[in-house]
Amino acid sequence: MADLPKTAHPPTYSRLRSGVTLVESRVPVKTGSGLFETHSILMDDSGQPAEPAPGDL
Repeated sequence: MADLPKTAHPPTYSRLRSGVTLVESRVPVKTGSGLFETHSILMDDSGQPAEPAPGDL
């Protein structure tokens, strides 16, 4: 998430059923008003990359 452009919205954090954290940030696209590109990462409690469990997403 550190490489996002300055126009990125603040990230949102969601705890999934398995305990994995989903972090998402929206970035406005240049081609249309009100359109966004979403950047997402999944991480465990220590901040390391994680995979979702069945039923998480």
